[in-house]
Amino acid sequence: MIQTSYVPLEHPYRIISYNATLGIQIGTLIVTREKESKDGDYAIETHSHPVVSYVNNRNTKQAENPFASFVNEQVEGVVWDKVEVGQVKTLIRENEVLEWEDYMDYCRNCHLNSLRNFNFSYGSNIANSLARLIDWGINVKYPEVKQDGELLLKVELYDLLIGAKAYCMGRGDLGIATSSKGKDEMVERIIRQVLIYKMLLENYISFSKFTVVFTTKEKRYKSLVESLNSLSDYKSRLYKEYSFIIERYSDKRKADKEPKCATEACEET
Repeated sequence: MIQTSYVPLEHPYRIISYNATLGIQIGTLIVTREKESKDGDYAIETHSHPVVSYVNNRNTKQAENPFASFVNEQVEGVVWDKVEVGQVKTLIRENEVLEWEDYMDYCRNCHLNSLRNFNFSYGSNIANSLARLIDWGINVKYPEVKQDGELLLKVELYDLLIGAKAYCMGRGDLGIATSSKGKDEMVERIIRQVLIYKMLLENYISFSKFTVVFTTKEKRYKSLVESLNSLSDYKSRLYKEYSFIIERYSDKRKADKEPKCATEACEET
């Protein structure tokens, strides 16, 4: 026999996440099932599922956000029936200010999930997640822009082992995650993620210069950090800039591999 009961929550609600999905938890659905054990006794099995909303009815300005992304289907009273309450993470509560580093933790997990699940749609979730949080009335504390207009962001790269697989992660002002294999591919993936964040920030704060400084305590990432820091002159828009950076990095690698001319005659030719 299966019994269900709904427990509504009160404000301020939690903004919760599972994988890359965000929701406002408005309640909990408790599912109870009785089952007979092998010795003829009975046991009670209980599951608790988050019930979420994708709109904040208390935020009267939510429709004014030009970057808002709405769910086309049901938006209130959605049961996350594949997820237990204990499996979700709390990003923030309605009445709190979202620290940028906490938001980057969420984004880093999105990138990591895309790698582990071979689902690269998580990038688009990152692109609209901040708009959705603002749409819900969440106040965000953005990185500080210097007086000269420079936005200077610092990222530390580190190793994360999950089972037998290693991932290169970035913490600090930007949330980075990529497979820890092949320097060239790692450079491209990290730059792509950096540029998504740049485009995102351009929608909400004003800056004239965008600089990212990478550091690491891992010896194996020293060369990677040097390459990334040499490409940190981000000036153009997203796709144009991405192509330019990767092209410049590829040309630099080719030049490094070519033998150097030892005579003036060789240099002239």
